[in-house]
Amino acid sequence: MTYSWAQSVRYLLSLNKPTNDEVEEIKENINWPDPSERTGAIASIHLRRGDVGTFRCAHKQSYRSCTLLEEQLTRLRIMSQEYNVTHVYLMTEEPKEVHLARQLAPEYEWMSLSEHIDAEIRMPRNTSDQISMDIGMEDWLLEISSEPKFDGKMIQKHVVSLLAEIQLFARAELHIIEPLSCTSMLLW
Repeated sequence: MTYSWAQSVRYLLSLNKPTNDEVEEIKENINWPDPSERTGAIASIHLRRGDVGTFRCAHKQSYRSCTLLEEQLTRLRIMSQEYNVTHVYLMTEEPKEVHLARQLAPEYEWMSLSEHIDAEIRMPRNTSDQISMDIGMEDWLLEISSEPKFDGKMIQKHVVSLLAEIQLFARAELHIIEPLSCTSMLLW
């Protein structure tokens, strides 16, 4: 079963040449350390933001989890004791989380595409209305894609950026995932 699942995911993530070229161009924004020049491991952390929650989970969907950076840093520090982590790739749609990570854990070199690529799909939110916060990305995209003026460029940019994020996340030796996240499950 595991082999079949792995092969299915591999097939799904096999990119055609034009898409692969776009993904590679995006990944060049990250100065990934050369294995021969570093002394420790690279960890990756996934923080759900965007459709699930805002910076520091101040506003979030009531039915999805939103882990604070501090919780992930606790996991990172435990792993660092065993694996000597020196670099961390932070997969998040919120650049403020990257800046906070550098303040809270300056002992690590931090990398994130969110500082270089603005491909987040910004859903209109009324943070004082929980019903508005609970609208899922999938429902909102279905709604806007039904409109006659919709051209798909926004989604294409987001998908290509997400593919680059997935590849960068996977390059790390250690992974700290977001509980109950479909994206984290895919990465894992």
